[in-house]
Amino acid sequence: MTALLSVGAAVDLFTSGVSLYTWNLMRDFVGAPTPADPGDPARSEDLGFADSLAGGAALVRGPLYLATAVVFVIWFHRVRCNGQVFRPDGFSQSAGWAIGGWFVPLANFFLPYRTARETWNASTQYAADGSYRQVSGAPVVAWWVVFAASWALAWVASWKYRTAETTAAAGGADLFSAVADLTGVVAAVLAVAFVRKLTAMQHVKATQGPNAAA
Repeated sequence: MTALLSVGAAVDLFTSGVSLYTWNLMRDFVGAPTPADPGDPARSEDLGFADSLAGGAALVRGPLYLATAVVFVIWFHRVRCNGQVFRPDGFSQSAGWAIGGWFVPLANFFLPYRTARETWNASTQYAADGSYRQVSGAPVVAWWVVFAASWALAWVASWKYRTAETTAAAGGADLFSAVADLTGVVAAVLAVAFVRKLTAMQHVKATQGPNAAA
């Protein structure tokens, strides 16, 4: 899981660099004192190179994102089921929503976060007196906020590409895409921290009290 997320972050970083490179080419073209010839061999070569880089990244990105999503959802459902063992009364929805919540339009900006937060709370270690103790949910909040932002930014970037009718607009879309990809890098790093921390918490919780037998 963490390996896939790390590779995904590297691909996003590379793609962001490609978008910035393309944006710079477009900016130079638009800002030139004398309009450049679209058929200029040097310019065509630069844009062709940028397109090749973007195309190569896209070929890797699709299968990688799909594999990461499948593995992450499987892990997410598993830790949710573990949380049910640790704290049966700690959830507001069934374990099936750990999977289904990702596929409900608009609600998928909230339902997975609720599941993650409740699983996090259920997986915290016991206090010295055997009671549940509060642990900061900052890792969950940080991951989800940045992930949701990267998701929204990627959608807007795609819309900008589809509607761009001028060179300047296409360059703006490239710049926006670079920002979206960089946000995705941060989201992947925070996801790695969230996955590692929650997994470690559940390992510890499983050795405490009645959970050791379960």
